[in-house]
Amino acid sequence: MQSYIESNSPKDTGSLRLIFGWLHRYWTSHRLKLLILLAMTMVHTALAISYPVFFKLVVDGLVSQLPLQQLTRNVLFLLLLGVGAAIVNWMLMSTRGWTNMNIEAELRNKIFANLTRLGPSTLSGYRTGDVVTRLTDDLAEKLSWFTCSGLFRAAQGLALFAFIMIVMFRLNATLAGFALLPVPIVAWLFLYNEKTFEKRFLKLQNAISAVNDFLEACFSGIRVLKVYNRQDHQKQGFSRAMDRRIKAEVKTIQSEGLFNSSNILIDQMGVLVVLLAGGWLVIKGRLTLGSFVAFNTYSLMMIEPLWNMGNFFITGKRAAVSYARVRELETALPEVGNPLSPAAICFTKDIEFNDVSFSYGKNDKYQLKDISFNVAKGEKIALMGEVGCGKTTLAHMLLRLHDPASGAIKIDGTDIRDFKLSELRSIIGYAPQEALLFSDSILNNVIFHRKEVDQNKVVEAGRISQLEKEVKGFAQGYDTLIGQRGASLSGGQKQRTSLARAIVERIALGHPQILILDDITSALDATTEALVWQELNQKLPGVTCFIISHRTSTIERADKILVLKDGMIVEQGSHQELMAKDGYYVTLREKEMLQENGNGQNGRNQEDGRMGR
Repeated sequence: MQSYIESNSPKDTGSLRLIFGWLHRYWTSHRLKLLILLAMTMVHTALAISYPVFFKLVVDGLVSQLPLQQLTRNVLFLLLLGVGAAIVNWMLMSTRGWTNMNIEAELRNKIFANLTRLGPSTLSGYRTGDVVTRLTDDLAEKLSWFTCSGLFRAAQGLALFAFIMIVMFRLNATLAGFALLPVPIVAWLFLYNEKTFEKRFLKLQNAISAVNDFLEACFSGIRVLKVYNRQDHQKQGFSRAMDRRIKAEVKTIQSEGLFNSSNILIDQMGVLVVLLAGGWLVIKGRLTLGSFVAFNTYSLMMIEPLWNMGNFFITGKRAAVSYARVRELETALPEVGNPLSPAAICFTKDIEFNDVSFSYGKNDKYQLKDISFNVAKGEKIALMGEVGCGKTTLAHMLLRLHDPASGAIKIDGTDIRDFKLSELRSIIGYAPQEALLFSDSILNNVIFHRKEVDQNKVVEAGRISQLEKEVKGFAQGYDTLIGQRGASLSGGQKQRTSLARAIVERIALGHPQILILDDITSALDATTEALVWQELNQKLPGVTCFIISHRTSTIERADKILVLKDGMIVEQGSHQELMAKDGYYVTLREKEMLQENGNGQNGRNQEDGRMGR
């Protein structure tokens, strides 16, 4: 049975031709560095090739008893060649590493930028750990390394091999022919194992993704694991994930090791053939001792370029697998986009939903069906209904996280699809049901790294959201670090931090004219909730609010209530009007009141786990 990650991995990997075509645009921005690399590769190859030639001169000079001055000059030149080759090789490796990192950063930034444009439905098709693996291991360890180092190592090996063969054929064509024998055998060996490499590399990358995804899920839900005493179960789960990764890694290493060992063995057999044939030619007087030593040195030098070229095919196949995984993220299309000619946004009158319907997939049932209502600027609209009736989806439609399958949403008569996304969202403040907090200070979580927001405005937003009195209890105030996803805050503190974030721009910059508040008071006690709504009404009187809640005390504060059932509006009106109808609203309200009373509303919503206790 396939895992979630395996079933969502690309089925077809790329080819080297596709990889080079894709990377060409990144190479062009690093053209100068790549030209320098190419030049240094040629210089290093020339120095490496020259070394055995001068070694031959030294050996033949010793045999023929050259004058000491000339012999000393040849030896010194030989030493200079060795030192020069070492220096150029160091420069070559440093430049390759630097170029690798630059290309990697450019690739990662581009792909991350595309990920931020994708909608929730698209992103839900990927696990967090899988995305992290693709952006780190696939991109850095496999793809970007191959892009520069892998390619230039192969180019260096190919150039060295070509020059060696030219010199060898000039020295002795027969021996050169023997030296070429390993090449077709190594090529056949790779082609024979190509599909095995591809299969095992893909399985390994999926296994790495599964481990990272398991860790992310485990640490993000660590409190729940401890409460339910599931630590041992998670240890076993992690152990199983690691076992699968180790097995995949071992199989990959075995395949690579077998190929590389076979490659080296074949190369060494070629060297042995050259050694035997060359020795016979020296005995027969058809080859000088110096030429034989040079030829043997070249034969040994051929092992590295042949290995590099063989390794190029292996790392290329790794890169092809990673290319397919990374390319999938880069080419994923956002569900919503900007219009070609955006209209200027202006909200002075109303918001209109006109026969809006929506489903998450073509064959899925409608989450919203024929939704129509009108909201005047400054009104407070409550959305009420049972879990799964479409309340949050409706709010997401206004934010254009999704576009309607049919119908239209208009602001002052203009379809919101005609506005630039950034401008539309700039007039909307959003406090989601599940507060999204980062491992940072409370201040940075509220201002969302908008440096133009004055801290006094943050304090004011804290007063409105009732966060200020909590912050005063922390030793470092707004500079208090709250851990990943706000792990050190209680549920109510998280909600108030999220609310403060939604309203701080309105106070500081006057931006949000619309607030979407998704169940933001569910973890607050009745007194705190009343204070929050009192502050919102007093400090933000002209803001249009969409309020999603199950709490009757929250719903009653709205100017208009939309009652949803199975994705449709079944009733709408003020609290008094709906009570007079004695319909579905009354039934829902009675059910909610029974639940609130049964759970001990005031006691249930008291916040615990607060920092400093």
